[in-house]
Amino acid sequence: MEVLKTAFFDYVTARGNGTDVVEQFVRAVLHFNSQYGSDISVSYSAMNLCGKPSNFPDYGDFPQSLVTRTYGKWWNEAPSAQKDYQPQNNDTIVSNDFVEILFQTEVYPTGIRIYETYNPGAVVRIWAHSRRGWVKLWEGEPQIVGHTSRLFRPTLRKANFSTSILRLEFSQLHLEDYTQLDGVLLEGTLKYKGSNDPSLKQLKNQPAGKTYECEDDYLKKDDLAAFIMSLGLHNDLITEWKEFSKTLPAESLVMGLFHPLPDETVIKIFSYLDLRSLCRCAQVNKTFYRLASDPLLFRSVNLKPYWHCIDESVIYTLSNKATLLQKIDLSWYGCEKVPSYGCFLQLMQFCGSTLTHLRLNACRFVDHPIINCISDNCPNLRELSLNSCRYISVAGFVPLISLKKLTRLELYRTKIDPQVLLCIIRQNKGLRHLNLGSCVYLTSMDEVAIEIGQNCPDLISIDLWKNYSLTPTGIKALAKCTKLEEVDFGWCLQAAVSGDWVVELAKSCPNLKKIFMGALRTISDRDLRPISKLCPNLEQLDIFGSAITADVCELLLMNCKKLRLIDINFCEQIPEFQVVVWRQLYPSVTIKKCFVAEQNDVVGA
Repeated sequence: MEVLKTAFFDYVTARGNGTDVVEQFVRAVLHFNSQYGSDISVSYSAMNLCGKPSNFPDYGDFPQSLVTRTYGKWWNEAPSAQKDYQPQNNDTIVSNDFVEILFQTEVYPTGIRIYETYNPGAVVRIWAHSRRGWVKLWEGEPQIVGHTSRLFRPTLRKANFSTSILRLEFSQLHLEDYTQLDGVLLEGTLKYKGSNDPSLKQLKNQPAGKTYECEDDYLKKDDLAAFIMSLGLHNDLITEWKEFSKTLPAESLVMGLFHPLPDETVIKIFSYLDLRSLCRCAQVNKTFYRLASDPLLFRSVNLKPYWHCIDESVIYTLSNKATLLQKIDLSWYGCEKVPSYGCFLQLMQFCGSTLTHLRLNACRFVDHPIINCISDNCPNLRELSLNSCRYISVAGFVPLISLKKLTRLELYRTKIDPQVLLCIIRQNKGLRHLNLGSCVYLTSMDEVAIEIGQNCPDLISIDLWKNYSLTPTGIKALAKCTKLEEVDFGWCLQAAVSGDWVVELAKSCPNLKKIFMGALRTISDRDLRPISKLCPNLEQLDIFGSAITADVCELLLMNCKKLRLIDINFCEQIPEFQVVVWRQLYPSVTIKKCFVAEQNDVVGA
């Protein structure tokens, strides 16, 4: 298991009946799917969770904290946004990011302290790893706390097992800026303090509801009423059914009100159910089992929300049922019950020929053999997402050269090599979305950009965030992709040697909706002024830390009528009072601007 950093601090004290109580900070970060920092830097990276807090209780934007890459609604509204295959599978509280952390000593968890130093309120779930799997210790709605640091101490469920591994899930869709964590402290006892009555099964937060176990084909009246209620239908319909069912002969109760409906209609109704509800329907009777197992219901499968509970048996069952599978999301899977190569191979062999969309973001089990398996069995693949798959070696990407129909390729934080990437680009001239953010092995990005400009005329979005070898030469080559709607050149520091590429990009790509070029400190008014006229569809603009003045910023606000977000954080030449005025004049635009005060206090947007 890869350990990103180790550092721990234990404090053991005796209490009451002699039970030792341990309070310990994070020893190591085991896994995460997103960070604002780079893998070759400490600033804003996940490893900052290790050890004692660095800045708490101060409030502000500190590089010594964990910051995830996205915040707010903006990434979901960008041209590159990905829609869930089965949105009905998502929980009421949807999480966007996670971090998995290790502590030195296994304890029976009794409490947790989360040190939040910027935009608190994003933590929505806390999981603990036990010998039987993952157990949810806490869940809560995302919160808006305000501009203050917070020591978050949620009340955990009582656990009768010991653990040294926690996973925190975050939801930042409600926040106007990045959330930052400065540290995590786990409280627990060395011995279990409590009765032996609560079982681990009860602690797993299995969904409430009736399980249908019918031995024959007859559907009981009360069961059908409960099923209708589970679909969220009005109580009047249930009442009508109960009254109507009294007049029905016994033989018609095989399917109740579903009896006169053709199979196609019932299957259509089932298609709106999440997988858990679909499995419950399959337990009602034999007819429901047959219809709930129809391959048409498994053309698109989203298993990401079930990362904590699926195992190989689920994958094997899916292989047998999903003979028409086209889209599957296994993101975050493999962090505990890692599937064997044989298990994944069977899924690909049974379903790969029809598969067009495959998401494996932040999956630990994805390595060279898995990539081989994908390339050998999925000739029709159009979308492949491998974000934060850190266990694929440089050579492990070579098999992807055989794929020729890709329209989306997500490789954020992977070890993709420039020469392999060049071959993939030449083979997939229909690419529309390409994510190469924080790919530190791409040391000759200009060469890659030139190849993209020559081979991918339909490219809509490209993410080159934190690529330190991209220069104006490469960006000018990308201007040949005239259909571009989204570009991210944030922290591409060599691109800041000259800003003349901004005008050329804006002239060639009039449909640009999102332009991110944060931290390019030499970008000036002269570079940005043409954007206000050449990009009428601009919706999101990130120019934080640049050398622009209030004049050009006001020009952008006036001329770009569709603008919804502009990030001018750390633009020192724009005074605070001017931003206050703009927010009143342009209420539909979110203007991000923070002002650094003494002692690192930050009063922000």
